[in-house]
Amino acid sequence: MVSEERPPLMRPIDKIFLGYFIVLSFILALRLGQFPEGKIFLWGHVVLIILFYSFLALSRRTKSKFVFFLRQWYPVLFYTMMYEEIGKLNHIIFPHFLDPYIIEVEKWLFAGHMPALELQPMFSHPIIKEIMYFAYFSYFLLPFFVAGTIYMRRLYREFADAIFTVSLTFYFCYLFFIIFPVASPRFIFDTASTTASTGFFPRLVHNILANAEIKGGAFPSSHVAIAALVLIFTYKYVKKARIPVTIMVILLAISTVYGHFHYAVDVFAGIIVAVVFYFIAPKIRKLLGGESWIR
Repeated sequence: MVSEERPPLMRPIDKIFLGYFIVLSFILALRLGQFPEGKIFLWGHVVLIILFYSFLALSRRTKSKFVFFLRQWYPVLFYTMMYEEIGKLNHIIFPHFLDPYIIEVEKWLFAGHMPALELQPMFSHPIIKEIMYFAYFSYFLLPFFVAGTIYMRRLYREFADAIFTVSLTFYFCYLFFIIFPVASPRFIFDTASTTASTGFFPRLVHNILANAEIKGGAFPSSHVAIAALVLIFTYKYVKKARIPVTIMVILLAISTVYGHFHYAVDVFAGIIVAVVFYFIAPKIRKLLGGESWIR
């Protein structure tokens, strides 16, 4: 529940949301000489910040349940927009993708092998393929299931904890995609047309990615990082769903390599990012003022 204590204008989640756009705008400003189109994005960020601040002010002056709902869920509504924007900005530092470096590490780790290219041919049965692509598709559902369950139970403190951690992890990944753009095996080896030619879920995933996927967002795997955090918060707050979510997250991590969406190295990096941010997020949240007013 929410206490009678009046919440501050800006919560920790609001501060990292604005902080993300400030950092991104700073990077853009530094690279305007090489990326003059960045001015459009800079002005877009200014308008967004003004509108967002106005929304925060409004949310303090109303008891509307809809505004309260938006106040809690707005970070989720922006994840896709932020992701798509990064797809247009990930060459402002490096003019090319850095996949060759990841490929070298991958071959070193796996004795010259490339799991991202070899896993699917080894397990190509149509049923296995459907399961793998369904697992990948579950990425679009699992976070909403877990977060929605927590929210519907009115565990607002726990919900705020989960959303802050997930958002902080997303923002880190998005900024890292600019600093170290990796396209993914799907683009580098041009496997998109051959991996999703048959089967319901392969075609469904292919159609979704054809309209939403970006080049340069492979390392670390934000899919795996967020899925790992979803699993952790399931064990903390939605314990009855632990077994099915555990199975699905494991399959999801494998499917990112199976479907050529990520290198195996991306998956390992995503797990590391999830663990690191799970432990540092509460400290950052406290440093930014905490949220003692939420009961």
